[in-house]
Amino acid sequence: DYQQQEQQHQQQLEAAAGQLLRIQRIEAFQPPLPITHLLAASGRLLMAFPSNYLHCIDTRRSDSKALQRLELAKSGGSDDRLHSLFFDPTGTHIIASMQSGCVLYACWPNNRHHQDAGIAIKPIAKLKDQLVDSVAWCPSGDDGIAYSGKGAGGTGPILVGTADGHIYELALFADAGGSGGSGGGGMRHAMGLLGGDDKKADQYCHQLFSLGKTVTGLQLGVIQSADVADSSRNKKRRYFLLASTPVHLYEFKGKLAITADGSSAHYAPLFAKALSEAGGPPFKSHPPDLGRSCLKLLRTSPKGADYTVAWLSGLGCYCGFLDHGLPNFCTDKCILLPYENKQVPITAESLNYHVVLLYTDRLAVHSLLNGLAVSRVDAQDRGQLTYRGMAFDSSARLLWAFTEVGVYKVDIGDERSLAWRIYLQLGQHEQALQCCPSQAERSQVYALLAEKFFADGKFVDSANLFSKSDRPFEHTALKFLSAPNGDVDGLKILLKCRLNADLTSESGAGGGDAVLLIWLTELYLKKLGAWRDIGRQDSQDYALESEEFRRFLAKPQLKPLLERLRHVIYQLMQSHADSENLVYLACMLNDQDSIVLFYLENEDYTEALKTIDRHPRCPVLHVRHAQLLLSQVPEKTVDSWISLGNKLDPRLLLPALLTAPRDQALRYLEYAVNTLRSEYKPLHNLLLHIYAESYPGRLVTYIEAASAKASLAADRHQQSVSLPFDAKYALDLCQRSNLKKPCVRLHHLLGHYREGVALALEFDVALAKSLANLPQEQDEKRALWLMVARHVITKEKDVPRAMEFLDDCPDLLSIEDVLPFFPDFATIDSFKDAICRSLDQYKDRMGALRQRMDKCTEYATAVRSRMASNKMACQTVSANQFCSASSCSYGGPLLTGTFLAYPCGHCLHLDCAKATVVSAGQVGPLPRPEDDCPLCGELAITCIDVPI
Repeated sequence: DYQQQEQQHQQQLEAAAGQLLRIQRIEAFQPPLPITHLLAASGRLLMAFPSNYLHCIDTRRSDSKALQRLELAKSGGSDDRLHSLFFDPTGTHIIASMQSGCVLYACWPNNRHHQDAGIAIKPIAKLKDQLVDSVAWCPSGDDGIAYSGKGAGGTGPILVGTADGHIYELALFADAGGSGGSGGGGMRHAMGLLGGDDKKADQYCHQLFSLGKTVTGLQLGVIQSADVADSSRNKKRRYFLLASTPVHLYEFKGKLAITADGSSAHYAPLFAKALSEAGGPPFKSHPPDLGRSCLKLLRTSPKGADYTVAWLSGLGCYCGFLDHGLPNFCTDKCILLPYENKQVPITAESLNYHVVLLYTDRLAVHSLLNGLAVSRVDAQDRGQLTYRGMAFDSSARLLWAFTEVGVYKVDIGDERSLAWRIYLQLGQHEQALQCCPSQAERSQVYALLAEKFFADGKFVDSANLFSKSDRPFEHTALKFLSAPNGDVDGLKILLKCRLNADLTSESGAGGGDAVLLIWLTELYLKKLGAWRDIGRQDSQDYALESEEFRRFLAKPQLKPLLERLRHVIYQLMQSHADSENLVYLACMLNDQDSIVLFYLENEDYTEALKTIDRHPRCPVLHVRHAQLLLSQVPEKTVDSWISLGNKLDPRLLLPALLTAPRDQALRYLEYAVNTLRSEYKPLHNLLLHIYAESYPGRLVTYIEAASAKASLAADRHQQSVSLPFDAKYALDLCQRSNLKKPCVRLHHLLGHYREGVALALEFDVALAKSLANLPQEQDEKRALWLMVARHVITKEKDVPRAMEFLDDCPDLLSIEDVLPFFPDFATIDSFKDAICRSLDQYKDRMGALRQRMDKCTEYATAVRSRMASNKMACQTVSANQFCSASSCSYGGPLLTGTFLAYPCGHCLHLDCAKATVVSAGQVGPLPRPEDDCPLCGELAITCIDVPI
């Protein structure tokens, strides 16, 4: 598999290399003259033609102002030609060096308003009679140099290299009022400006160093970026300068000096060390002098300090990455590319990971990582025209190549698609991952590296990388299942990574996450069990493995899944006899029920009871396992119950108390009744049952106290007696235990007075007498006293005591009531006085009845007299009398219809009387209107509360 991956990787590398550069001729642009120079920056092209004409083309514009033409001065005569041309990275500043030694400066503003105003040209007087061969522009943006002099709106401090080997620092500025007209097609001339100091472009000029030979290249860069955004940032930053001659490449580095007016050079500190040391600056020598040399530097990160460099020297193209950690970074970490067939390129450009060499007939691309050629693009008009030069626009990432009569745009593909593959071939996997342009490429890196690690036996590292690749999980899992020596560590890592990915994905894993969790748990438990089997449970390896397992279980994202699968995991742990991790998992999930069940199944009842006591839902668990705990550890269980107080509902413990040992059940029942004041009748009934079986004395005391308390509460609230126990059940218990006195009390509470009196007469007549006085109804009370009297007379043969009963209840019993109970031959002496009293009472009663009869006779006589007088009574109705009804249906006069005349004086039509009776709304049968006046009779009296 690894070899197949390598072959596939090589094929993909070759395919990506073929798409790195794509060249296209710009057909829309036809140069008027042969092109001698071409530069590009920030979407702008600067082209030079014979007779010193410049075309400034803004590719970002499509209007008539996109092209501006510029004519340079010919101060050296008609044969004066352009020696060199320079364009700053912002596409704003232009420096032109003429063969005559005249150096010109032009500013091409980026602002559209200023663009339309034209391009101003000024001479650089301090560089008169110099041939400029190289320029190092002032860094821009956050890495720019703090400079606020007269030319602050211009270039800032720049470095210039000349043909005689000198390096100058100067600053150029633009004057908005400089020469030049308006209009995109107008010519701008610099003639006549050399003698005017008021229109010079340079503000100051200092010579800093001399290399002795033509300075073919100057490149300025930053070593350390600033952390602050004020003028002090230059103190925090270090710069480096690369300077090249046809044979040597020099390196300068250091901090900069800060001046506002140019009185001293900003870049002078860069050369201080080289000037003070005898050997001069570090350099690289590549003879011979081929007459052609260039130096290119590219910053590969916008805000970083990473650069690539390319230098055409006598030995080849010296190129590579700058490493700021090395003493001489530009000379210690670069490679030398020999020229193909000893053909020297025209120029070179450094990209992020490649160097592009321009030959007369082709473009050749070499990797900066291994120096190998990766791509070649032949000229489209091969054999007819040859390339003259090439420019690189770093902001647009475009290469522009040109011949004398045409311009070619070269699109640069994604270099990373090649770089990561080369890094991978070189074994630099971290760099390969950083270069991958997408996740698909990173996945390939992970897969290739994982295969290599697996082949080397590094299963853990291999699993980590496989989990990051897009390799099918099933294929990879099977691969690790067949790992040598039964190693499962790599498989565990693979399963963990897959599980984490499933848990964090939005779509979820369906049911796969459950399978992965169970699989991982089984692997851990199997390994721990194997160590226990050989007696290594006390070893450090066992402790580490167990700790790793627990850390895995403790992951927050696993908690929902563990809660859902906890019973399956518990079964796995029980099958492996791993009680420690089972208890740990249950505690972590706050699953006290499972912990308790585990202890109960292992008959560790004391630990189970302790676990229940620690749980927040302690009362619930106590109720759930009450019966088993009470049967195994009754005393500790009852102690725990009592410690909970009213948090535990005694009613829920009743089933367990029914089968519990009697002494412990009695202990808790007494606590519930006496301390918790429970009034739950089944609890009291169970307490009565235990008392009746084992403690009869306590039963009597309990019933007396409970009944007395209930009676007192009933009297206070004027309610019926409410007992905390079932009185009938208690009566049955007392009867079976032959406890007569409690039975009498219970008969009384149940209202069974006859049964209570009958039972009390068997052992205590005084108790029977007190019970006979309790009923409210006189008839029942009389019957009870008769029972007591009969018992005393017939059973005890105590006639004088029976006579005392007549004195105790004279309103209930009389001598005639008890006479039937005396024997037939009893002497009258014992109850003679009672008989006399009874006869006197009869005499008084008869006199009262006679008086009542006399009064009734008088009342009947009066009634008969009144009836006789009424027979002769009459009532006169006049002809104009009206009906007494408030709403008469006849209109008022009484004689207009059938009417009724009542003794009270009211007269109503028959229909009006009926309507009055019906409107009264009386419930039940309505009275006849002929019987009584509906206005003032009984009907009106019953409706007195009805509103009128």
